[in-house]
Amino acid sequence: RVGMNPYALGMRLFGHIEEQADKGRISFDFQRMTDSGSRKRFDSGASAGKEFIFKVRENLCDYLFLKNHLDQDFIDKHKLFVAGKRLDQQRMVWQYYVKSRKAGDYKQMVQDTLYHPPVISVDQSKGIQGSLYLTHKFEGKQLVQEYIANTMVGIEYLWGGPVHLETSEAQLIPAPATTAKTDQPPEGEIAWQRVVFSMNGRVLSKKKL
Repeated sequence: RVGMNPYALGMRLFGHIEEQADKGRISFDFQRMTDSGSRKRFDSGASAGKEFIFKVRENLCDYLFLKNHLDQDFIDKHKLFVAGKRLDQQRMVWQYYVKSRKAGDYKQMVQDTLYHPPVISVDQSKGIQGSLYLTHKFEGKQLVQEYIANTMVGIEYLWGGPVHLETSEAQLIPAPATTAKTDQPPEGEIAWQRVVFSMNGRVLSKKKL
């Protein structure tokens, strides 16, 4: 099944953490184990699950909650995976396939869905002739393009002069052609290009840096 319910995921992850803490698996000794059989049998009888999950709720944000505890054991237990999508050109329908079952890939997919307000600051050194120059600190996600124009119109009205916004945009680099037969289509790479949006007289323009 393709899809993700964040509430169900969080509930099951808390249950996983409680079980791990009850069995003493949140420890260096357990993390050092590489044998799957030994890991499944490991149980120190710590019975510290309830106390530990309350500490998690008290001290960890969503990002650290996922980073620290969404591990390969949890992925394997619940048979989770990252889905890929490709176009069946004969039937003209989208097909979904298992792209990865690695905890790192699944964790990154979930973290990409977390709400995180952009960090935008004023760069006084670049604001010339009464203009306002804003710099977006790039953290791996581009701004929502459809909101930029209306937002900058409002800022221009409040500021009373031209407004510039420096940010990063995704540029797709096509994958090189290959003659090898594979079930998965070649995926291009993403490159990030710094650009500046300018709003002057309610007219939006953009240039690459």
